[in-house]
Amino acid sequence: MDVRLLPSSVRPSVRPSVRPLRPTPMPSLPPSLRPSVFLWRRGDCDGPDRRGVDPARWQARSMAFREPPTVQLLSMDDQATQFLRRQRGRRVAIFVVLGSLWLALAVIPIGRYVIIRPGSADSVDARLTVNGAKTFVPKGETFWATVGIVERPSAMQLVAAWLSGEQDAPRRRDIYGNESVSESRRQSSAQMEDAKQVAEIIAARKLGFPVRGGGAELAEVSKDYPASKVLKAGDLITAVNGTPVCLQADIAKALRGRKPGSNVDVTLRRGTTSMTLATPTVGVKGYALPVFGVLLTAATKQPCHAPFTVAIDTRSIGGPSAGLAMTIALLERLSPGELTGRQKVAVTGTIEGDETVGEVGGVKQKTLAVRAAGAKLFIVPKSEVALARPHAGTMRVVGVKNLDEALAALRQLGGDPLPPRA
Repeated sequence: MDVRLLPSSVRPSVRPSVRPLRPTPMPSLPPSLRPSVFLWRRGDCDGPDRRGVDPARWQARSMAFREPPTVQLLSMDDQATQFLRRQRGRRVAIFVVLGSLWLALAVIPIGRYVIIRPGSADSVDARLTVNGAKTFVPKGETFWATVGIVERPSAMQLVAAWLSGEQDAPRRRDIYGNESVSESRRQSSAQMEDAKQVAEIIAARKLGFPVRGGGAELAEVSKDYPASKVLKAGDLITAVNGTPVCLQADIAKALRGRKPGSNVDVTLRRGTTSMTLATPTVGVKGYALPVFGVLLTAATKQPCHAPFTVAIDTRSIGGPSAGLAMTIALLERLSPGELTGRQKVAVTGTIEGDETVGEVGGVKQKTLAVRAAGAKLFIVPKSEVALARPHAGTMRVVGVKNLDEALAALRQLGGDPLPPRA
């Protein structure tokens, strides 16, 4: 390619033109604070260009249009300090939010659930006092088992209970139904007092002591049953077919072997008058014994009692589940020998007037409690053995249906049999 050089006189003169650059924004400032500053190329302010524009005047006019703000340049240390302050503020805000949430979870109660946790295993012998009869001090110990109940747990307590293998968190209505807390406590205390009385009478009868008083009072008589023509509310039944009635369960024992629909001789006291009346019975589907169609309560004016007095400290403990334990402890206190074989034995289960053992609640938690107390044997209702054994470890668990089976389990442990009745 040919290159032709022109003489200098012919070359076009190249002079710098005045070209304002675009404003340079400052990223560290918001748009409202960015100054409108026109920057000029070096050497462009030496004089007017050939178009007659004075760069100095143009720059002054542009600067007068908007006053640039004062910008403070920070050192690296100052910038780091401001960054740390912002981070500290964020941490404080997060801490306040999390603290408030934790406080709400830990304090605000949830009334729809209750928590059942392991309670204690207490020695019945240490709480038992008998007066009016010869007593013996056993070398073994009989424990009853309790559970702890949290009435209004917080959300945090509920989560801990659900994650724990030792606690349960059932719905409140599944435990108490529609009862209030105060009603439930009153009922629980009444059940404990009934269990004491039944345990005292069964122990006295088992050892041949005479029992007096008592009876079954008719609280209500249904008009739909034929017995309503003979019995009245307020009557106190003292015997059925010649069998004395001291507890309500004595009526069921006296009706065994009778056919539904037959007449039964009922001895009762109406006011100050005693009488024996032939009372008709009926059969009820699903129930083997004949019934009268009445609602019974224990005698209140002259309750059934033994020839000795029994005091059992049950403060802060309610419910009927200690009935079997109190019965065994009374039998051991009133008889020579060692029913428990000088061992620590834990017992749970209700006791009825006919010596049958009923189911209880919280078997898992009670098993954990008596295991921690060092019990060698745990006697539970027959139907609840499967609930206790997975949590018993090396402790032996035996299920029973009645008092005689419980005494047989103690003999297998090395305990002494009961003496013959006096």
